[in-house]
Amino acid sequence: MLKRSFRFRLVDLLAVGFALAFIVPLCVLGIHFARHWSRQRQCQETLRHAGVAFWMHAENDPGGYLCSGATDIATDGSIDTYGWVADLQSHLDGLPLIDPANPAVGLSTLNDVLAGDATTWSNNGLPERYSEQPLINLMNRTQPMSNERAQWVAEHVISEGINTNYCASWLLTRQGIKLVTQPPNFSQSVADPAYQNFQGLPSTTGPLKMSVIDRSRISSRTMPLLGCGAPEVGNQGRLMMDIGPLTASSQQRERLGNHLPAGTALSRTVNRGPAFWHSVQGTMLFIKGGDILDTQIDGERGYGTTENCPPPIGPKANHTYLQDTRGWKAVHGTQINILMADGSIYVFDDLNGDGFLNPGFPVPNSANPTLGTDYSDDTVELHPSGMFNGLFVEEIFFNASFGG
Repeated sequence: MLKRSFRFRLVDLLAVGFALAFIVPLCVLGIHFARHWSRQRQCQETLRHAGVAFWMHAENDPGGYLCSGATDIATDGSIDTYGWVADLQSHLDGLPLIDPANPAVGLSTLNDVLAGDATTWSNNGLPERYSEQPLINLMNRTQPMSNERAQWVAEHVISEGINTNYCASWLLTRQGIKLVTQPPNFSQSVADPAYQNFQGLPSTTGPLKMSVIDRSRISSRTMPLLGCGAPEVGNQGRLMMDIGPLTASSQQRERLGNHLPAGTALSRTVNRGPAFWHSVQGTMLFIKGGDILDTQIDGERGYGTTENCPPPIGPKANHTYLQDTRGWKAVHGTQINILMADGSIYVFDDLNGDGFLNPGFPVPNSANPTLGTDYSDDTVELHPSGMFNGLFVEEIFFNASFGG
């Protein structure tokens, strides 16, 4: 019987090698894109659930508020009771508000909880939010940076879903600034001089109400609520000590594991509000009490965008402002997911590769990021027609007088 012998020739081996060299990278690239889109979709689904929960909270809240404020113990009260994360978890049954694509897996306010003294925050204008809440009671009876405190936080805060790497908009948690009119003729509108800044609840009209959304000239599809959080900077950007183990029944373990180890990256809690580019100092500065807002009001009155406002550049040259959006970052490659007030999810692109999305600050290419700029140039990535980043969502601010 005649037998044939099959042998690979050198040319055959080379052909196979070339084919593998071409196919393997394509397979790896395909796996990479599949993971990317899977995380993108998971993030969007989480934001959709959050949108429904905001609506449910507003329906049940006597004042119609979407939430009770920011999840920040230093400004808005005990995070196990107050803040949008605690509000949403009463409707989400422990669903993790964690974006799997974000390297930061917790809020920077966790460091305040671990190392802080609750009595230092009770004089920020909201004393009732620092009284008999379980977390405040724990902080009052334990030492800062103690294992007892960290374990309680693991079991009763993080395991219960009071943790996130999404960042809230200033509009969601603050809604608007308090204004007064200047004497002698009360024709000039200014940010209330009683406050140094407008990053806390007492100095603002917030949080955002459903009734305000319904009657606002601003389209709800352009009003941002939540987005992928940017890593916090400095010492607050890393978890100070181990937190864990999480309880075995916690859904948080699916995305966080058993522990949050010391050094874990933490995200920003909330966007910091109206700001402008200081052309002399070469950095971003925030609105403060006494700043004149007539130009801003004239630019926004009757319009659903800020396109008629002069560029937000100072010092005090234009008296106009945009929302600081550096609490958000493009963690999905060059994209970021944003939940809007109508429940839709919009995907915005980082066009210049700096990771942040500029709503229109005239930052020059020579800006020094070490001065806290983050925006690398003046590329507009959050166009006014796609996202509202002005100051006024309520028509009442366009009345002639606010009181003196």
